[in-house]
Amino acid sequence: MRETVRIGVCTAFPILLFLAAGVWIEATKNLAFAQQPQLPTTEEFQGALATCATGLDVTVNADLLGSISSIYNGQRSNGAASFKTLTRFLELFPEADRAKVYELYTKCIANIISPRSSPNAQIPSPLPTKLTSSLEEHAIQFAYDFMDRGGMPVDQMIQFVTNHYANEVLYYTHGYVDRNTIIRDKGRYIQNWPTRSYTVLPGVSARCSPSGDCLVEGNVKYKLVGGYRETCGIASFTLGLSFYSGSPILTREQGEAHNQTCS
Repeated sequence: MRETVRIGVCTAFPILLFLAAGVWIEATKNLAFAQQPQLPTTEEFQGALATCATGLDVTVNADLLGSISSIYNGQRSNGAASFKTLTRFLELFPEADRAKVYELYTKCIANIISPRSSPNAQIPSPLPTKLTSSLEEHAIQFAYDFMDRGGMPVDQMIQFVTNHYANEVLYYTHGYVDRNTIIRDKGRYIQNWPTRSYTVLPGVSARCSPSGDCLVEGNVKYKLVGGYRETCGIASFTLGLSFYSGSPILTREQGEAHNQTCS
């Protein structure tokens, strides 16, 4: 009789252990789900997008806002995957709309869909207007520093791009590319022109929005030397900067060179 009881207990113990493990796994899954960052509801997203666009004086027609909200509504249950990266998001829209969509994404949408600890978390407020002029001064200074670094070697260039470029950048005629693409392109440029010098010309200007986005434009005089070759000229440049994190992050790098005879 005792042997029968012993066998019953030994048989039941693995079953109880298995059931307990199942309860623990389910509880862990529920806890993980509860701790996942919550995306705004479609109504919250649509309202925040409209408010942000109005507050930043971004002119967007109602059809485009409705289209963005409709796509968000369709993808929200799966984490709104196409909204997580700028490149994937822009691919959802016709070429003619992408400039305006880019502006909305960088100034509004990226903040709206950022992870929130609770449904009542607040969307970051725009910077006070009185700080805009200060940002413009910082943006212009960054442009001067950026050009001063134009002659740096490959290892320093890689570190600079890694630290100061956004995940995706509007880069010359290449459209939106990632940092690795920029590093490869600049690496080839440095290989072709090992000796490079740049002098920023007077007249650099910057425009910053209350959200912390700046556009810097100016001209630079350059001289490039590679082996027996050399080229000189003046190039225009346009730099897009984001001060969301406090430090400037490059979101755009474009320009056009005009070669001249080296004196």
